[in-house]
Amino acid sequence: MPATIEVDRLSKVYRGGVPALAEASFTIEKGEFVTLIGRSGSGKSTLLNILGCLDTPTSGSLVLDGVPVNFRDPSQLVSIRRQKIGFVFQQFNLLPHLTAQENVEYPMLFNYHEPKIRAHTAGELLTSLGLGDRKHHHPAELSGGEQQRVAIARALVSNPPIIFADEPTGNLDQKTSADIFSLMQEISRVRKTTFFMVTHEREFGEYADRSFRLIDGKVTGT
Repeated sequence: MPATIEVDRLSKVYRGGVPALAEASFTIEKGEFVTLIGRSGSGKSTLLNILGCLDTPTSGSLVLDGVPVNFRDPSQLVSIRRQKIGFVFQQFNLLPHLTAQENVEYPMLFNYHEPKIRAHTAGELLTSLGLGDRKHHHPAELSGGEQQRVAIARALVSNPPIIFADEPTGNLDQKTSADIFSLMQEISRVRKTTFFMVTHEREFGEYADRSFRLIDGKVTGT
């Protein structure tokens, strides 16, 4: 299988010489479901932000879906985030004044899709995730699990090859967390989408294709 994420000696050192990431190197194949497990302060968010082209490494290189990332080119970074990456966050980050369908449509605005195409694509995606009868509800009218399903649909709507998920079950109860994890696994398997999920919940690492650990800025288990 071709590699979707290629990381070579990525490091991040903050002012004062504080290392947040120490020469991380690994490769993730297309369609793999990978978890990154680490305690608070271990560097998980730093690594995820670099992989998501939201932060700049001190050294090292990154290739996403065959594209070498130039961290000095803002226009390329924006293009990669729009075309190659979907994000799922712990806090859902849904826009409260928009309906579920409008939240899912929102990323398509930046790729200049026609309104009818946006509505059709978002509606079908929500239906496939079991929210067909909830698509006109606002986030406040949805449960935590439903809101996270909307967030997953939003991440998928532009059909990116990579989904980065930052503690996506952190605000959910155990059963709902397991349901969301299973849903993301199924999406990865069916759509061949690569998932890279940051979590502190070790039990989920046991069900991933691979599980990395991040300890004091060092990635193990690759």
